[in-house]
Amino acid sequence: MTLSPAQGLLLRASLCLGALAGLLVACGKPAPAPPVLEVEYAGCWAFYLPDQVCSLVPERQLTLWVRTTPPDRKVELRAGGGLLEPKKEEKVSGGRRYLLSIPKPADRLTVEAFSPDGSPGPSWFLRLAEPEQPSWWDEVQKLISSGKRVEALSLLEQIQRSAPRKEQSFTLSRLAILAHLAGDREKEELYLNQGISANRSENRWSGVAKQATWLAGIYIEQGSFADAGQILQTLRPPPKAPADDRFNVTFYQGVLAQKTSNYAVALKRLQETIDLAQRFGNPKLKREAGQMLALVYQQLGRLQDASTLYAKLQADPDLKSSCALGTLWTNVGWFQLMEHEAGNTAENPVPVVQQALAEFEQNGCSSEQRLNAHQNLALAYQQQGQWSEARRQLARAQALAEHSNLLELLWQDDLAARAALHEGHPELARGLYEKLEKRSERAASPAGLLQALLGRANAHIALKQRQEAIDALAKAERQIAEQSRHIPVHQGRDTFFAYQEAATRLYLKLLLEGDQWQSAFDLARRSRSRLLRQLAVRDRLSHLDETEQKTWFESLSRYNAIRQTVESDAAKRWQLAVSEKERALKEEAERLKGAQEALDGALGTLDALGGNGEGTLAPPAPGEVILAYHPLPGKQWAAFAATERGIVVERIELPENFSAAPLDQLARILLTPSLAFQSAIASATSVKVLPYGPLRSVDFHALPFTHGQPLLATHLVAYSLDLSMRLASIPRSGQNEALVVSNPTRDLRTADIEAETVAAAIKRWPGSWTLTSLKGNDAKSKQVSDALARASFFHYAGHGTFGGFAGWSSELPLADQSRLTLSDVLALSPHTPASIVLSACDAGRTSEEAPGEGVGLANAFLLAGSKEVVAARQLVPDSSASELMDELYRHWQPGEDLPHQLRRAQLACRKKDPSPKAAWASFRLLIP
Repeated sequence: MTLSPAQGLLLRASLCLGALAGLLVACGKPAPAPPVLEVEYAGCWAFYLPDQVCSLVPERQLTLWVRTTPPDRKVELRAGGGLLEPKKEEKVSGGRRYLLSIPKPADRLTVEAFSPDGSPGPSWFLRLAEPEQPSWWDEVQKLISSGKRVEALSLLEQIQRSAPRKEQSFTLSRLAILAHLAGDREKEELYLNQGISANRSENRWSGVAKQATWLAGIYIEQGSFADAGQILQTLRPPPKAPADDRFNVTFYQGVLAQKTSNYAVALKRLQETIDLAQRFGNPKLKREAGQMLALVYQQLGRLQDASTLYAKLQADPDLKSSCALGTLWTNVGWFQLMEHEAGNTAENPVPVVQQALAEFEQNGCSSEQRLNAHQNLALAYQQQGQWSEARRQLARAQALAEHSNLLELLWQDDLAARAALHEGHPELARGLYEKLEKRSERAASPAGLLQALLGRANAHIALKQRQEAIDALAKAERQIAEQSRHIPVHQGRDTFFAYQEAATRLYLKLLLEGDQWQSAFDLARRSRSRLLRQLAVRDRLSHLDETEQKTWFESLSRYNAIRQTVESDAAKRWQLAVSEKERALKEEAERLKGAQEALDGALGTLDALGGNGEGTLAPPAPGEVILAYHPLPGKQWAAFAATERGIVVERIELPENFSAAPLDQLARILLTPSLAFQSAIASATSVKVLPYGPLRSVDFHALPFTHGQPLLATHLVAYSLDLSMRLASIPRSGQNEALVVSNPTRDLRTADIEAETVAAAIKRWPGSWTLTSLKGNDAKSKQVSDALARASFFHYAGHGTFGGFAGWSSELPLADQSRLTLSDVLALSPHTPASIVLSACDAGRTSEEAPGEGVGLANAFLLAGSKEVVAARQLVPDSSASELMDELYRHWQPGEDLPHQLRRAQLACRKKDPSPKAAWASFRLLIP
């Protein structure tokens, strides 16, 4: 297991670092608006409510961080009736950090910003009180730091009997430290609880925060997450709370969220902690929060982000031989261990974990740290097949059992169960995994529960108890789906599914071995589309009542308000000087981050109001065959061909150099692995393709099927997100209104020609169509968004970009440096065009990180409620794309729908150019 920075909590209990105070930054900045002022501070001896007073330390020093918007405005600092000259000043994190000496006497610190014309702007103040450190403090501290614990205890007990009430909490905090050093956890908790009560009686908020977060850290280490959560929920920092106390609260909220798989909170709180530590120049605390954040990235399957962050942490010049270095090696080793657990290629973790253990032993680190290292070594040796050495390390860990907390006991159970399975004792293993399952539920540990369920399934398999194994894996699947909802949609929900894929593959294998083909088919479909089912906005909205829909729209309006401000400012950016442009881009990035968080909040609201989003799987329609593919354990895949008459299942294996395989070889593997599979396709007139992972890059419609002709020649082929049946029943917003957007960046002459062809075709369509054509500079964000809300048909001719983590920065560029982003598309719901043609590169591309079907621009339209989208998955030559669009619209057949029109145009273009790289093969029909 990992070592939490909570284990270093004792020394942090008395550190001063920083919390937010002052005013919030405003969104707008039209000149000549006065500057906005943001202030944080750290360094109080104590902080009192309700007047929010900072009692100074004896050195009378405070650290201040100040940011103005716009930046670099004049700032004056005052205390004791005069101007303050900082002892030190430096730029950091977009603001300035000041080290101040507060003169005597001073009852207020004031910060004032000035406008460019010199007129006073906003101000901020903090009430100050004289130092109140007890006279005995230094003597006790000296005894503790020199290892004279008995003398320190004797002195503290004597002081406590005579100390005034106001000093009782200070004596209790020192007694808690001594109990911690003595390993007396019971007394440590007792002193902390008494100290919290004493601080509350004195309205000393800082004391409550320090000792409560200390106690929460103990509960987290013990695995008592409910107790830790109850403490942290009561800690609400007041507006001017010192930064060090806010850090403790934010940090432990992040640690608890990481331990309980509440990924949305963990990501937010840990990043806030890192930012705060950066502003106040505390590399130790920044490092600890960074390690926790790297662990969250790892749990989400964001392996590159985790690896990059670990590399930065290892490069820290302050990390010499120490317990902190051992903790870092432990966490790096854990990363490698979990990569092996997930079945990914990774380095042998044994050397790194051995290095961690050596650091712990060399530097006299805690028994808990050494126990953890022995457990990790036991797991590493098990993974390498060195079972005798693994048993030796597990025995060493168990010899330190008195230091085990609940989480470590979970891992001891798991390691013992794995050994029992290896040694041919599945009954023993099953009992251990059942014990692990109960302990995980008691500890509120989702990760431990998944671990137990997968292990129990393996034990049942060894006992030939197939149904019991299937039941355990079904519970694991439900747990994975539930855990995923705690991940912001743009922060790794798709990679999380990939990281948990081992359980799904084993589940599918067992169902197939038991000839439960329908259940296996349903599992493969749900696994592939799980992410998208959770994001299917239009589908979910259809099941909300009026009050719930109102909540959704209110959440969404916050997103749209931020996006409109960003687009308005982007249009004016060209007028700025180079230095101002750089600043504007940074501010835009921050606001876009806020917009994405608003969208996450809206989607989270939808999750809470609209159930789990699973819906009902649509059975094959008359004349339709559904082709689905899903990996199994090892190298094999399951291939399904489902029709009204039943399901054909084959096991296939993809070639090593899959991407370079000839089309006829791919066709034999994917379309004709058996005569029954081939017959199921041949008997149908339409094909719904559900590709998985690397198969998403395969143009199934272009694969040869009959007499060397592509599948498209005999079948209507669509690539489906496989959402629920009920989507089709939702009424569409637009009625015979078409929107054509062309060449908004004014650098694609072919797009202008294409738009004229599209417009001419639409004018010939039956049904009195209304056409809105936005060309070049007319295609601004607001105009496009307004027209999209009315349109039932949308054609875009221009550039397309795929970018950002998991594709969440994908966009269609518009005029005036604005754009239609993937998030904007999701926010269109329920006003989404029914039919869409995206004549742009990469518009059909999806996240490479997703194991099943990921998110991209085309898929976002379908998720928001569109019925059909035509788009290309990769780069397409302009000339080839233009030919296809010309064929599609110039020869539009009356009475035919978009899918049949596309198929006709593709086959016509194939006659001219049969290359599988041409547009006829690259463009696809995508459906919900």
